[in-house]
Amino acid sequence: MTAPDPANRYKALLGLAHQAEQEFRQQESVRAAKLGGELFEAGRAVEATTKHEAEVVREVTAWWSDVTAKLLRVSWAHPGPRPKPDPAGHPELLGDYLAEVEPKTEALFAALRRAVWPRKL
Repeated sequence: MTAPDPANRYKALLGLAHQAEQEFRQQESVRAAKLGGELFEAGRAVEATTKHEAEVVREVTAWWSDVTAKLLRVSWAHPGPRPKPDPAGHPELLGDYLAEVEPKTEALFAALRRAVWPRKL
């Protein structure tokens, strides 16, 4: 048996390195496409969440304006500043939060109506 020719061995090693490089490039191309898709979907989710947040802020601002307008009609009630977003709040519980706030708001309005009766509130 004779030893393999160094030039042929070098060519074989270069061929293997080239093949490994091509496989790696293909894998990275697939990975990059997948990550690009995930980034696109994440961007859409952020955009949708931002729109939803803006809607909630508008709703809370309108609610607060309504409450403030009614409180300002009586001289002895002084509303505080507009509520700030709670970073500890959970968006999926928004319905529960509203279910808690709405009856209390109605109770406040009823108490104000009784307090200023017979005037209109």
